[in-house]
Amino acid sequence: MASNFTILILDRNRHIRMFLERELGRKGYRVVQVNDTCELADLSSDRDRYDLVVLDPELSDSSGEPIIEIIRLCFPDVPIILHTLWQDKTKYTIDSSIIACVEKNGNSIVTIHQIILDMFGKRDKSQIPRDF
Repeated sequence: MASNFTILILDRNRHIRMFLERELGRKGYRVVQVNDTCELADLSSDRDRYDLVVLDPELSDSSGEPIIEIIRLCFPDVPIILHTLWQDKTKYTIDSSIIACVEKNGNSIVTIHQIILDMFGKRDKSQIPRDF
């Protein structure tokens, strides 16, 4: 499953984007990083290319429009995992497009990978990362 699975990561923090790309890439996922809405606009024509979006919901475009709404317009059928700070988790509700809200912390990669396995693939305990 992993080699054909593409994850779009949008986060304002370059270090978090790089960390997620490295760790998910180690598991065989194809990862594309996006820093802002300008980069996102360039990718919107490839809407069928992405299987999952991992999104920092605090991003916004230059007009102040929440990026989550832009994602829903650009990629209407792609599920979203919100990757956010603990205190911000209560701002968002799980709905048809948001499948999970994961707190940003040292173990969030384990949680994100587990969600991918649970939602999209056969759960194989040997593939669950234990040592991040």
